[in-house]
Amino acid sequence: MMTRLKKLMAGVLIISAMLASALAAEEETKINPIPRVHWPTFLARHDMIWERLPGNWREAPWTGNGMLGSMFWIEDNALRIQAFRGDVQAHRPMTQGFSGYTRARLQIGSHYLASVGKLTGCDLRLSYYDAEVVGTINTEKGAWKIRHFTHAEDMAIVTELEAARGEGPGQLTWKPDKNAMPTRPGYARTKEDLLGLQKQYKSRYPTEPFPPNPDAVVKSVDDVNICIQDMLGGSRHCTAWRMIETGKGKKRLVVSIANRWPKEGNDPVAEAVAVVKKVCDLTGPAYDAWKQKHYDWWHAYYPASFVSVPDTEVETVYWTTMYKLGSATRADRVMIDTAGIWQTPSRWADSHWDFNIPYCYYPMPTANRLDLGQSLIRNIGRHRDNLIKNVRPIQWQEDSAYLPVNTGLDLYQPMDIDARSFQNTGGHLVWAMHACWLIYRGSMDDAVLRETVYPILRRAANYQIHRLEKRDGKYHAPVSHSPEYGDAPDANYELSMLRWACHAVLAAGKRLGVEDAALARYRDVLTNLVDYPVDETGFMVGRGMPFNRNHRHWCHMQMMHPLQLVTGKTPAERALMEQSIRNFAEVNKGGRDIAPFQFTGTSAIWSLLGEGDKALGDLHRFMVNPINCPNSMNHYGGKNPCLETPVYAAQNVHEMLLQCYDEFPASGEMQATIRVFPAVPNQWPDAVFDNLRTAGAFLVSAVRKDGRTQWVRVQSLAGEPCRVKPNLPGPVRAAGKREFSLRDLGGGVYELDLRQGEEALLYCGDTTPKPMVAPLPAQDGKCNRYGLGR
Repeated sequence: MMTRLKKLMAGVLIISAMLASALAAEEETKINPIPRVHWPTFLARHDMIWERLPGNWREAPWTGNGMLGSMFWIEDNALRIQAFRGDVQAHRPMTQGFSGYTRARLQIGSHYLASVGKLTGCDLRLSYYDAEVVGTINTEKGAWKIRHFTHAEDMAIVTELEAARGEGPGQLTWKPDKNAMPTRPGYARTKEDLLGLQKQYKSRYPTEPFPPNPDAVVKSVDDVNICIQDMLGGSRHCTAWRMIETGKGKKRLVVSIANRWPKEGNDPVAEAVAVVKKVCDLTGPAYDAWKQKHYDWWHAYYPASFVSVPDTEVETVYWTTMYKLGSATRADRVMIDTAGIWQTPSRWADSHWDFNIPYCYYPMPTANRLDLGQSLIRNIGRHRDNLIKNVRPIQWQEDSAYLPVNTGLDLYQPMDIDARSFQNTGGHLVWAMHACWLIYRGSMDDAVLRETVYPILRRAANYQIHRLEKRDGKYHAPVSHSPEYGDAPDANYELSMLRWACHAVLAAGKRLGVEDAALARYRDVLTNLVDYPVDETGFMVGRGMPFNRNHRHWCHMQMMHPLQLVTGKTPAERALMEQSIRNFAEVNKGGRDIAPFQFTGTSAIWSLLGEGDKALGDLHRFMVNPINCPNSMNHYGGKNPCLETPVYAAQNVHEMLLQCYDEFPASGEMQATIRVFPAVPNQWPDAVFDNLRTAGAFLVSAVRKDGRTQWVRVQSLAGEPCRVKPNLPGPVRAAGKREFSLRDLGGGVYELDLRQGEEALLYCGDTTPKPMVAPLPAQDGKCNRYGLGR
C-alpha cells in the first residue's frame, strides 16, 4: 500500500513539475517575442538585381568578408573581377609625403574573363541572405551561369562558371596594378614637385621624391599562379589564383590575397597559395560543405536583430547596410577606412577621421552587432603608441594623444608632417573615441573601458586641455579648424568635443574607481569652459564666424549630433536647435556643395527633437541624391568612393525607432534613458524591431500598430540601472518571471528593477499581450531598390 502511495505521490510531483514547467514556458513565451521572420524570403525583397550589364565599379556587384573583397563589371567585352584586400597600403617614410601618399590604400589588380561573342545582357542577383551573386551573363553566342562570393571565413574569392547555352567563358587574364602606386595625384616625382608640395602642405615635408615600387613578379608555384608585389616601404602582398575544370562546361576560379606589413614575419606567398590549393582540391560533398560554412556564417549573422518599417525603400537601405557592414569588417579583421574594403581609385585612399570612420561604426551598437565594432577599438588600441608619437610639442606626449584628419591604418602622422590649418584641432581623436565609447556602452565590458577606451580618451582630452587659453575666468579654445569650413577661436567643433570628452572621462573614472583628485582638472574644465558661440542664426562655427556660406559639413552642430549634449531639454534649447538646423538648410539650399551626408546629419537632429516627419524627409533627400550609386555605394566626381554616408542611413532608421544617449548627470554616474519610438514619422503607423541594443547593454523589442505602441520588451544583459520611456498609450504594466517594480520618474520615464539576465514585458491594459515580431508588408513596386533594371 505504501509503495503504491509513494508511486502516486511521485506521479503527482512529476505532473506538478510538468505543469509548472509548462506554465513557466507559457509565461516565457509571453515575454520573449516570437519571431515570424523567414529570412530568405524577407531579405530577398532587398536583394540587388541586374537586368543590364554593370559597366563600372559604381554599378558593380560586390562581396566581402571583412578583409578580402571583390567587384565585377564589364570592360572591353570581358568580365572584369577586381580583387581587394583591406590592409594593403603603402608604408613609406613621411619624408616622401603625408599619409595620403605614404600610407595610401593601394590597388592590387583584376582578372579579365574574355567573351568570344559580344556580351549582351544579364540576369544577376546579389543575395544578401547567402552573400553571393548568382545568375546568367548573356552573349551573342550563348550564356554563362555564374556564382560569385567571398568566403565568410577563409581568404578566398570564388567564381563558379558554367556554359548555359552554347559559348562558355573564354580566356582568363590577370592584370596587376602597375607598381601599386597611390591613386591620389600629385606625389613628388621631381625636386620641382617637392617645392610645390612643401608650399601646399606648409611644411618642410616631403623632402624626397616618391619613387615607384618594383614591378610585380608573376609566376607559378605548385600549379598555382601568383603575383608578388614587393614595396619600397618593406611590405609585400601576394595574389594567388587558379582556374580549374569541375565538370563538362564548368569552371571554378579561386583567388586569394595575403599581405605582410614591414617587420612582420609571415609569408604571404605561402599563405595565398595554401588557400587556393585547399579550395581547388575540394570536390563534391567536401566542396559543398566548405561553401555551407560561408552560408552558415551569414545565416547566423542577420538574426542578431530585426527591423521592419512600412517604407520598403528605407527598409532596403537599412538591410543593405547590414550586409555592407558584415562584408566590410569583423572583430579580428581590418578596420573600416574611408572606402571600406572596395578601394577603387580615389584622392582619399586612406583613413579620414573628420567624420568618415566614426560614422561607419555608429550603427553597429544599436543593430546588436557589437563584434564588428571591435575592429575599431582593437586597431586604436594596437596603435596607441603612434597616437602618442603624433603629438606636438613632444613634451605633451607624456599625457596626450593626437589623431590628424587622415592617417593610414597604423594611425601614424605626426602633427608637423602636414601643417595645413585643417589639422589644427584636437577633436578628431575624441570623435573616434566617441564611436568606441558607444560600442563599450552597448556591452558594458569594463575590461575594454579600462584597457583601451578610458586611457586613450583621457589622453585625447588632455591634448585639447593643453591648448586651452584662460581669460576672464573662462577657458577658451585657440583658433582651431572646424572640419572643411574654416578656422575660428572657440570653434564649436573643438568645444563640443572637449566638453563631451570631459563628461565621458569623469563617468568612466567614477566607474573604474579612479581617484577623485586625478579627475579634478576635467571638472574644472566643464565648470569653466566658455559657452558655445551663438548668434541669431543659431550655433556659429566659432567666435566671430557664423555659418553663412554653402557647405556640407555640420560640425558646428556637433553638440547636437552626434554627441547629443544639447537635446532640447528646455524650450530655449529646443528653439536654438531648430534655428540652427533651419539656418544650415537655408544656407545650403541650391548650393553646389550638396553631399548626401548633410541630410543624414540633419535627419539625426530632427529625430533627436522628436520630429519624425522631418527626419524621414531628410533621409529621403539622402536617398535621391545623385552621388549615390546604383550598387548602394557613394562617389564624388565618379571616383573617390566613401562608405560612411550610406552606412549611417541605417542609424537614421534606428534614431526614429529607438534612442538611448548618455545624460551625464551631476552625480557622475553613467545614465541613459531607453526611448522607444521617439521620432516615428506619421507615414509609419506601423513599425517593428527586435533585439536592438542600447547603452547599458539592454536588448529592446517593440511593435507599433495603427500609430500606437503595442508592447515593449526589455532584457538586461549587464544588470545596469534601467530607465525606459516606453511611449505606451496608457498606464504601464510589467510582466515577467517575477513581480517587477516600475517607478514613475515623470515625463513618461520609468525606472524598472531589472537584474542581469532578466527581461520584462511592458504593456497597457488588463491582458498581457503575446508578443510577436514579423515583417511588415512590402510596398508594391518598391522592392529591390539597388542594381540595374531595364
